[in-house]
Amino acid sequence: MYTGESVSVLDEPETSRLPVEASQIMSWYIEQWNDTKKNEFLHKLLLKLDPRQHYFISSYLSVKHHKDIVGLLPDHLALKILQYLSPKELLVAGQVSKRWSRLANDNALWRAKCEEVTLEIPVPSAPIWKRVFKDNLYLRLNWNKGFYTTVDFRGHTHSVLCVTCDDDRLASGSSDKTIKVWDIHTGHLQHTLRGHTKGIWCLQFFTKLLLVSGSFDSTIRVWNLRTGTTTRTLLGHTGQIWCLKRHGPYIVSGSQDKTAKVWDIGRSLLVHTLVGHNAAVFSVDIAEDGSLIITGSADRSVRLWRSTTGQLVKVVWVSPTTSIMAVSYSHGYFACSYDGTICLYKGTKLVKTFTEHRK
Repeated sequence: MYTGESVSVLDEPETSRLPVEASQIMSWYIEQWNDTKKNEFLHKLLLKLDPRQHYFISSYLSVKHHKDIVGLLPDHLALKILQYLSPKELLVAGQVSKRWSRLANDNALWRAKCEEVTLEIPVPSAPIWKRVFKDNLYLRLNWNKGFYTTVDFRGHTHSVLCVTCDDDRLASGSSDKTIKVWDIHTGHLQHTLRGHTKGIWCLQFFTKLLLVSGSFDSTIRVWNLRTGTTTRTLLGHTGQIWCLKRHGPYIVSGSQDKTAKVWDIGRSLLVHTLVGHNAAVFSVDIAEDGSLIITGSADRSVRLWRSTTGQLVKVVWVSPTTSIMAVSYSHGYFACSYDGTICLYKGTKLVKTFTEHRK
């Protein structure tokens, strides 16, 4: 028997509750009628509706029929679809829902996006690929548009001969025989490393806690940045160390003694001595995959060596008059400089010469 109390079928605000009679009908519809009675009721109700109400129901049902196709798929299939989106579209997709956000931030998905561009930043050992992509993009935008901030690093008492940096720190070597490690954002001095007996000409970060330096005193030192002390000293060159380049666990060094040497830093082991130049080796570089080593020398040549065996692969006679002061290798090309001139080669073929520098 109807008591006159309204039945709260829907959890709605007080202002939007149905009239008592309508609430009673809703209660019967939900709680008492079987499917046959429900269908009969809806059939008769629809016949009583005018076109405006038909349009309202049609619009409402069309919205209800929209389904999140990606959300209904298993993760591996949803990721297959999302991989066709651009990075910008992935960022938009990540705002749709919590599940879309999780899928759009998938590390493997962003690794694929990183593989589609040229990465110009160092990749950490356990990369978050979305962050790598963002940092790489910001670097390119800042470079193209000239955005920068200035930080002064003051502390050396003589000329600064070399610098190197990682994400948060910058290390500088000086003719005052010291190495200083700085916070790259604030310019705050973190360490002063003493041990070399002559100026430091080259530096490379090896890990977060290890720094490698080459000096005019003919030694290579590995420094522990937690204690500020030398952990090992590599002896092998008989002349000043002019350059260092790291790839994985290996360091290549070039020296006044006309050789370049390949070192396994983890084992403090000399792996190869690259012999062939007739004068000091001023610059070295390593191919992206570590297969080739490139050296530039005062003998006016650039030489390519196989890193696994130390075997000489090619000799390119570049300069007609003076020393090769710098080399850089990338994707089958190498650039080198001498006497104000920069040359770009592919293999042994000269592609272009740049002569805009005056010195």
